[in-house]
This record gives sequence, C-alpha cells and structure tokens, in this order.
Amino acid sequence: MTLPLFFACSVVRIFVFAALLIPIAWLKTMNEVSVLAVFGVLASLFVAGVVIIKGFERAATTGVTVQYDNFRPEGISNAINIIVFSFGGHSVLPNIISHVQRPKANYAKVSSWAYFFIAVIYLLTAAGGYAGWGKDTATKVLENMDEGSVVVKMAYAAITAHVVLAYPIPLNPLSLAIERSLRIDERVGLAELIPRIISRTCLVLLTVLVASVVPFFGDILSLVSALSVLVVAFVLPPLFYYKLRPHHPHKPFSRREGATMIFIVLFGVASSAIGIYYAIHDLIDDIRNSPNPFDDYF
Repeated sequence: MTLPLFFACSVVRIFVFAALLIPIAWLKTMNEVSVLAVFGVLASLFVAGVVIIKGFERAATTGVTVQYDNFRPEGISNAINIIVFSFGGHSVLPNIISHVQRPKANYAKVSSWAYFFIAVIYLLTAAGGYAGWGKDTATKVLENMDEGSVVVKMAYAAITAHVVLAYPIPLNPLSLAIERSLRIDERVGLAELIPRIISRTCLVLLTVLVASVVPFFGDILSLVSALSVLVVAFVLPPLFYYKLRPHHPHKPFSRREGATMIFIVLFGVASSAIGIYYAIHDLIDDIRNSPNPFDDYF
C-alpha cells in the first residue's frame, strides 16, 4: 500500500486525528486552551470569508441558476437545533468566568460583544452560502465548491485545524467535572498528572468511538442540541432565576415577568421535544441507508 493510499483510508485518518487530539486534551485549564482557541477563531474567520466570497460571487455570475425556497416548515425544528447549538457555549461559560479578572465588571460586556460578532459572522456566512447555492446548499457548504481549488483546499485545512484546536474547549468542563468527582484535582505532581492523562485519553477515545459508529455529524449535532443545549439555554435559566431571586413580599414578580419566563420555558420544552423526535427520525434513516461503519475496520 502506497503512503497516499494508506492515509486515504478512513480508519487511518480517524486514528491520526485521535493521536493529535489526545495530547491537546491533556491541557489542564482554560488558560492553556485559550491559546489554541485564538488559532481556531482565525481558522473559522478564514472559512467564513471563503464561503461569503464564493457564495456571493456565484450568485452574481451570469448563466448560473440558483433555486431558492422561501419557507420550508419541515426544516424549522432542525434549524432551531443548529442555531441554538451554534450559540450554546453555556457549558464552557462557568470556566471562562472563573478565569476572568473582575468578572462582574468585564464579563457581561465581553460576552455581549462576543455573541454580537458571532451572530454577524453566522448571518453573513449563511447569506453567502444560500445566495450561491440556494436550496442545493449542502450540510457542509464546502462540498458545493470546486474541491480542486487551492482556496477551497485551504478552507478544508482551516476547518480541520479549527476542529482539532477547538476540541479541548467543550471537553474541558466535562474533564474537570470528572476529575473533581474523583478528587484528582486535589492531588499534586505526578499523582495528579497521570490520572488526568488517563481520564482525558479515555474521553478522546470515547469520542473517536462515537464518531466512528455514528458518522453523521449533522444528526448528532441536532440531537445533542435538542437533548441538552435547548434545555440549558431556555428551560433552566428561568427556573433558576425564579428559584434564586429573593421573593420579597413587597416586590413580587410582575405579570409580564412571569409570563415571559413561562413562555421561554414552554418554548424550550416544545422545541426540545420536537427537535428530539426529528433528530432521532433523521438519524435512524441515515443509519438504515448507510453501510456498516465497521466495514473499514475488518
């Protein structure tokens, strides 16, 4: 087997990426991870720029016919899942707050501006992709482009680098929670380092297993969003706010405030239930219509 053909094997690629992710996952806190996040942000901005420019360029090209759907009700649930997931950094926020100097003074302003710029980038990227390919826009919009183009190849490399570099960010809260429950964080030196390496390596291998068995990123993203992110973003905050806010007899909740919280909770519950149904339905269809994911292993 020649070297290019060896690396073309999907199994080899999976384990190469696992080997890259394992040492990155060993980084202990968000202080170390934040350095990698900078490169991830730059990679994302580059990919967004490619999609925006290529999309609007194709829309303006004469002789190219693009068909658009003004409204697709069957896609609302999936769209809500993906949009909420895109803004769903809730699991990482407590770790970020713990590393911010003067969080009460700085965090609200920083997070507001961050979400604003993220929303602008998402909107421009979505507009560029839909303008260029309309209803034929693929789940991975780069697949709509000429894969032989140098710029597109660079975009693939950039988004791959982003996935590798950003992987420790959502993994870090789970790793810290496991280490705290096992009291690994109370140790020092090698007594802390070795168990941390073992636990985080196991998490990476578990991720590789899930990615290999269920290689449908869009379906998994939608299901995770419906199961957890929607609940964390819409259902739990009003309930926690109601529970934690002091209930003064002379300063009760206003009707408007109560109605708003009830609406948010009901919207989150309904969106989560509908999202779970369609995500599982789509996942089952993809599994039925796809070959055995272990065929390449044996």
